[in-house]
Amino acid sequence: DGRYSHVAELLDIFKESSLEEGDRWEGTCSELLKVLSKMSGVDILLRDVNTRKLGWAMRHLSTKGCDWLTRSDTKGSCKWVIKK
Repeated sequence: DGRYSHVAELLDIFKESSLEEGDRWEGTCSELLKVLSKMSGVDILLRDVNTRKLGWAMRHLSTKGCDWLTRSDTKGSCKWVIKK
């Protein structure tokens, strides 16, 4: 889906630059945006992204079969898990 392709690309960049094979990152959309904003070269992709849009995109990607992206198992949590 073209509406969320920039987020998928952003998450791929994050996985490649921040995670080792078998690693996982867990956190909220706000925490992820903080991490992403410190990475060089992603400024253009973050221009129109806020926590709400990031959450919608991540929900969409996870329902479309991105097995590396899931919601946290912790009950009542609004965290995401990104696996490499």
